[in-house]
Amino acid sequence: MLVVVGLSHRSAPVEIRELLAVAPTDLPARLAELKQRTGAGELVLLSTCNRVEVMAALPPAGPGTLAELGGRIVDVLATATPRIRPHLYLHDEREGIEHLFRVASSLDSLVVGEPQILGQLKEAFTAARSAATVGPWLNRAFEHAFRVAKRVRSETALGAGQVSIPTVAVDLAKEIFSELAGHHVVLVGTGEMASLVASLLGRAGAHLAVVGRTLERAREVGQRLGAEPRAWEDFPNLLAAADIVVSSTSAPGYVVTREQLTQARRQRHGRNLFLVDLAVPRDIDPRVADLDGVFLYNVDDLAHVADAALTERQREADKASAIVDEETESFLRRAHAERITPTLVALRERFRHILEAELEHSLRGQRIPLEAAHKQALQRALLAAVEKLLHAPTERLRAWAKDDPCGDWHTDLLVSAVEELFQLTEPSATSRKNESAKP
Repeated sequence: MLVVVGLSHRSAPVEIRELLAVAPTDLPARLAELKQRTGAGELVLLSTCNRVEVMAALPPAGPGTLAELGGRIVDVLATATPRIRPHLYLHDEREGIEHLFRVASSLDSLVVGEPQILGQLKEAFTAARSAATVGPWLNRAFEHAFRVAKRVRSETALGAGQVSIPTVAVDLAKEIFSELAGHHVVLVGTGEMASLVASLLGRAGAHLAVVGRTLERAREVGQRLGAEPRAWEDFPNLLAAADIVVSSTSAPGYVVTREQLTQARRQRHGRNLFLVDLAVPRDIDPRVADLDGVFLYNVDDLAHVADAALTERQREADKASAIVDEETESFLRRAHAERITPTLVALRERFRHILEAELEHSLRGQRIPLEAAHKQALQRALLAAVEKLLHAPTERLRAWAKDDPCGDWHTDLLVSAVEELFQLTEPSATSRKNESAKP
């Protein structure tokens, strides 16, 4: 089953979330480190501006429980950054699956119903598969999560007419500047949400310029958004002329500092400046908000504005939650039934092997050898007897595993009992002695 360890906007402010954030280029190394240090069999690492979560499964025959694996993940994450420990949460078993489905369906997002999280989750899953940290269990769980998200989109209006962080940012810009046409916008970095904000501002008539890590990257984004590409060296001049700056980079430190803005203000002649920081870790020094005429909003600030519209979509959110509950139950029922399948296969093999061995022993004592056709007929009869004998117990065991509300631990107990009763694991010394003593 699945365990989820992490923090999000619900458990930690942005200044805590940024301590745990992982850049896309660092994901493979971080996944490898987590797998080696925690003993997880499978891992996916999701890092966005609103959440950082590790989703893990035990090795196929690994010792311990999901709760113990989750505890090891907590220790590894909190060792390097102790401040995050009080903000971490751990969901395992059913809670872990339900949490994954809610995240995919955007029910756990800063702005409920926003579409970006599903794409981010798919990217995290793809990155983990490329890093070879995804196995059959997480593959099954994530594929099901994507289907749940699709069902929520098709059966509810959760994402229709939504207020999102990009639209909130544009609305705030309109409150500051009234009309956006002719105002200058600088996009710093190429994050998806920041690009959406810049795109909406451009549609409203603002002039866009984009600054990237390289001029080539700025040209790529500029072509897509209809923005003027500029080199990073031009940023101080752009800052002096800008009305709106939207920033989303993966830089480890501030790319817009109080000192930069203090210098730029001398050339701005008192004009207002609207700063939108969508990066985690943050791109813009929060101290700039103390300067006159500067309006700074980070992702948490924008979410608080957007959250006021949630009540209007609460009915759709309730419908989506009902779908998630239903799909969680369906997934767990199938998972429990599948976990007992190898034991049931071994049980049939055990009966078949014993009956065939007894048949061979009996036939060896006959003075007149049995014809091949007759022998095959006996073998088929024995196999049919095995199927009929085990059909009802097999179906009953599947039903118990599938329908039992106790979850994984009860299924494990059921499997262990069947294996012990019918000696499906490594045979004991006594049974091996008895087998060898047969003539």
